[in-house]
Amino acid sequence: QTLILLDRTTVYNPSHFFGFFSTFNPDAIKDVRLYKGGYPAEFGGRLGSVLTIFNKDGNRNETEGTATLGLLSSRAAIEGPYSKGSWMIAARRSTLEPLLAGVREITDNVPSKFYFYDFNGKINFDAGNNDKLSLAFYSGKDRVTFPFGKDAVFNLNYGNQTLSGNWTHIFSEKLFSNFVLTGSRYFNYPQFKIADTEFQRDNFIYDFSIKADLEYIAGQKHRIKTGFWGGNFTFRLTDRFDDSSNFTNRIQNQYGSLYIQDEWTPFQKWTFTPGLRINYFSDGEYLRVAPRFSSEYRPVDRIRLQAAYGRYNQFLTLISNEAFSGLDVWLTSAEGVSPAYGDQIILGAKTIPFENYGLDVEFYYRNMLD
Repeated sequence: QTLILLDRTTVYNPSHFFGFFSTFNPDAIKDVRLYKGGYPAEFGGRLGSVLTIFNKDGNRNETEGTATLGLLSSRAAIEGPYSKGSWMIAARRSTLEPLLAGVREITDNVPSKFYFYDFNGKINFDAGNNDKLSLAFYSGKDRVTFPFGKDAVFNLNYGNQTLSGNWTHIFSEKLFSNFVLTGSRYFNYPQFKIADTEFQRDNFIYDFSIKADLEYIAGQKHRIKTGFWGGNFTFRLTDRFDDSSNFTNRIQNQYGSLYIQDEWTPFQKWTFTPGLRINYFSDGEYLRVAPRFSSEYRPVDRIRLQAAYGRYNQFLTLISNEAFSGLDVWLTSAEGVSPAYGDQIILGAKTIPFENYGLDVEFYYRNMLD
């Protein structure tokens, strides 16, 4: 129930190594923002929260790199400028093999093969004073081989791949735009082999989308944002037993959303953000309207009083093992299977009682319905 976006592209599994490592390499990340709840109309598709992550753009002044060696993982990154922009490449791989080899001398109940790796990259191109293009990618994979019993073995491969192309255009001093093409792929291949009998599952998600966001500064009191997000979601699941397919399912849906919101500051100490989001999902022809509203009052510089309300919709459902996310399966709403929806109400106070200290108090309410 958390929407996870890497360079505005949906990521369907955010973990390595049974959840002990994040999918996101800290050497490659520029910015992380978490909307715990009551998030604005520009985001949608999940009931709970939103996590947005952006790769580094790359150093525009000089070429530099870092390398880190660790007991559990090692990583390296390099970035730098070129005549029309900047670039960044980062890589990471687990280094568990020596540790597993030592444990294996004590007990056989450890994987014979267990590693993960990931790559991040981004290139920016300054097409002009008012235009900037960027291309970002991510690829990560986990591999596990676990012998058990006398003649049995469990194999698992799973991972994510994302690609996004972004065009930022400045129409004027008051109007900005951002257009994005995204592609996301999630896969997992669990395989059990007992003697000469195999059970194997192929689980794929392909998600391709186009997004557009416009921001208009209408004077000192209004900042208006509007946009759309539309795409095609494909899910494919195949089970095989002893080299024969015994179950195949393919789901393909189109989705789309429109939103508008206004950050309105009628007075110096007050800010209101009303918004509206309209969501569409093709399987079942579902059309949902989601109003949003938030406000903030700053009686003094060190105190912010906040309130928010939102209606949220979710057209996907995650079936997950609580102990291990590598076997995740995503399902969609369909005709006769209504999407989930819920309301969030948030009241909070954010304070700075002393220099370098913060104290937040928040009341949070949420329901989930279908």
